[in-house]
Amino acid sequence: MKVFVSGIKRIEKDGGKWALPDCVCAYLDELMADEAEFLVDDQSIVAALVQDYLKSSKYKKVTVCVAGGKNWTKLNLGKWDENHSCVHGWGSTVYSHGIERDFSMIENADTCLAIWDGKDFNTYANMLCICVLRKPVKLYLINEGRWIDVNSIEDLSEFKGPNEELSEDEIFDVMTCCKVPNETMRSVVKEDDEYVYQMLLDCINQADIALEKKLELLTLLLTKQNLNHEVFCSVERAVKHGKSWKIIKHDVRAIADFRPVGYGETEIPWNEIRTNWYVIDKIVHPRKYAKYFVFGNKKITFE
Repeated sequence: MKVFVSGIKRIEKDGGKWALPDCVCAYLDELMADEAEFLVDDQSIVAALVQDYLKSSKYKKVTVCVAGGKNWTKLNLGKWDENHSCVHGWGSTVYSHGIERDFSMIENADTCLAIWDGKDFNTYANMLCICVLRKPVKLYLINEGRWIDVNSIEDLSEFKGPNEELSEDEIFDVMTCCKVPNETMRSVVKEDDEYVYQMLLDCINQADIALEKKLELLTLLLTKQNLNHEVFCSVERAVKHGKSWKIIKHDVRAIADFRPVGYGETEIPWNEIRTNWYVIDKIVHPRKYAKYFVFGNKKITFE
């Protein structure tokens, strides 16, 4: 049996480092006793903790799955075999490498062990996708300290969260900050979401205001995007209409890259909003982008 270990990249805990709970370690012991093969990534803090536990147990049946070529490996504590997922060609992004690695793990695994905070998009999308292939998930929910057996996408519906929308007051506030004329404001709120978001983005880009204020306004727009809600609805709709696994993967890639999925629905320019936010944030908070953590004697740096 091959077990895909999916976990969040970072875990924030007040007062110290987060460690694998005893119940998770006990489950790993059960899997090792059954001679399971673990498929684990080389980036997340969960992967680092699981790798460390498997190494301390001197367990051999482990494959480290890497997003990228031979020189891209960030963590392989047990010097186990590696599987590399590479993306080539135009349109390749930092997200597409990770998505292809996860798809490979999903397809090769028989089951999934997920260690999740109830928020992280990647782990949520992974669980949905492995359920599409009718493979079970053993989910440990960190924030509630409990196990959940997930056997279908419906078991994950309670975690998708709401689909947020900009209120009229928020639209007026953004346009007021950008010094847009009153008559323009009144006409914008009557339009559909696609036009409103594009109009607000254009206003923010062109406004003669401080970068810090632009960043604040772009952040407001981004808070209205719920990736978990989007990916759940996309997968649920695809399954309902009998779409193929290939199409489902295509749509999950699009959502992970902040691109519209389609289906004739409103296409909000999330990718453009996100890109502008990222560029301005790097200017305003340059030190923020030197993020890494040290595990043992190895420095792990994230994109």
